[in-house]
Parts: sequence; structure tokens; C-alpha cells
Amino acid sequence: MKSARDYRSTYASAHRPRMSDAPALVEIRERELCCVKCRTQRKEVFAFGRWNPAECTTCNPAEASPQEAERVGGYVGLDLLNVLARAGFNMHKLKGATLTSFRTEHDGHALERAEEWIEIIRDTKGMPFAERPWFYFFGDGATVVDDRFGRRINPGRVGNQKTWLATAITRALVADGTIAAGRLRFATSEEIILATEATFRSGSEDSEARLIGLYAEPELLIVDEFMLRPPSAHVARLFDEILKRREGKATGFTSNVAPGVLDEFDPALVRLTDRIMGNCGDGARFVVKFSGPSIRRQIARGVA
Repeated sequence: MKSARDYRSTYASAHRPRMSDAPALVEIRERELCCVKCRTQRKEVFAFGRWNPAECTTCNPAEASPQEAERVGGYVGLDLLNVLARAGFNMHKLKGATLTSFRTEHDGHALERAEEWIEIIRDTKGMPFAERPWFYFFGDGATVVDDRFGRRINPGRVGNQKTWLATAITRALVADGTIAAGRLRFATSEEIILATEATFRSGSEDSEARLIGLYAEPELLIVDEFMLRPPSAHVARLFDEILKRREGKATGFTSNVAPGVLDEFDPALVRLTDRIMGNCGDGARFVVKFSGPSIRRQIARGVA
């Protein structure tokens, strides 16, 4: 008579998989490709009969987990992009703007200054009345021209990632909770000028006060394309009042015009440029010149 052990042994032998029943080994291969956007190397894996593209870790860096972000008071993933979009950043165009995706082959010094500026802002978090410096990123090569069309400014180099780096700076500070949602704002210089001109036409001092508060109150303000159109005397006065109230608050500017060129174009703008230079750290160390070519044009030509 067979024991229970014998029955178990017979059952196991009958149901033991044979070599012919084993699944075929999956063929796995790898290849390296360049990201079409940032040109860094990335890997693709061939498995189950097809190539599986991997996300570029430069353009799409791994974010911290939601639990970790909640612990430090910051934002990650889509929440982070939504915070920046609500503040005025064009996240359709700047979704990939991070410190690691900034192209350093032409203006590597700019990234060094950006990282130094970020550390100062982080170190002063929670410190009452701490002075936070400003930064001013400008494209090299602007000149003042006098011709039959009048006096004007030929802008300096464009498309060399000034706005990209300013967005990456903001993203880093929001992601780790240094700057809270609702306490930052992005605006072009033209947007501020048009809003200021609108208050002038209305003649309402109360409107001017609200406008000044709108741009003076945020913990971080980024002004893009600064002085692309030189303002009138009235607009310059309100602009100066906004900047005066922002002294000690984190503020960044991107421009295609060096501060000295603005002074040459209109001596009345010295009041603005002097305030900016005086707030960009000792020796104006955060006034940063960008000399690289247009990355946008290189991408369009397929050479970047």
C-alpha cells in the first residue's frame, strides 16, 4: 500500500515541467541614441520583438516621490508644472527646463552663477529680513543705433537659453519647497509696461497701487525680455517703484540688452539699471553675459 509520501512523489513527477515546455528565452538587446532635443545619449532596449524607447533623463529628470515632496513642502511632476504655469511660465515650451538640461558648451559660467544664486536663496529661507540678491541674464552684443529711423537699440544675442535657465532656477526652488506656490510670478517686460500704460490712461492712483502690489509682493519675480521696448518716463517711474519695493526679495531678469547699453540709449534709465546692478550681489556678480549662439536656430537647422 502506497503511503501519502509516495502519492506526493508520483504527482510531482507527473506534473514536473519538461524542457520542451519551458518558454523560449526573450531576446534583449540595447542601443544608444541621441536625444533630438538636448543631444545627450540615452538607451533603448529591444525586448518582445520591438524597441522600447526610454525617456531622456536630461529633458525629463526623475522627480522625487510625492511623499518626499510633501515632507519637504515642495512639488513634483505635473503638480510642479501646474504651479509654474499658474505663475505665468509657458510650460508648453519650457516643460524640459531644468538645471541638468541647460546647454553648457557656450555659457557654462551662467550655470555656475545660477547654482550659486540658488544656494543663497535656499540658505536664507525662513530668515526674517534676509537680503536676497537679484540676477540679470543678458545676451551679448547689443548696440545703440542712430539713423534715419531714429534712435534705437539693436538687441544682443537671442535664443541662448536665458529664459530656460531662469525657469530652471525657479523650478529647483519650487520643487524643494524654498519658494511656495502662489508666491512667485513670471511676466514679460512688455506685459508690465502695457499694464502700467493702462493705469495711466485710466488716471486711477488706486489702479497704480494695485499694479505695484501685484509685482512687488511675490517672494520671487522673474521679468523676461527686460526693456525690449524702452518705456516712457511715466512707465519708468512705476517700474522703478516696483523694483524699489522688491529690494531684498528674490528677483530675476532676462534681457537682450546689457545695462550699460540701456544707460547709453536713455540716461533716464540709469535709475533702473543702477538699482538692478546694486542688487545683483557684490561686484554685480549675478549680472551674467550670454555669448552663445541661438539654440533655437540650431535645433531648427538640425545641428543641435
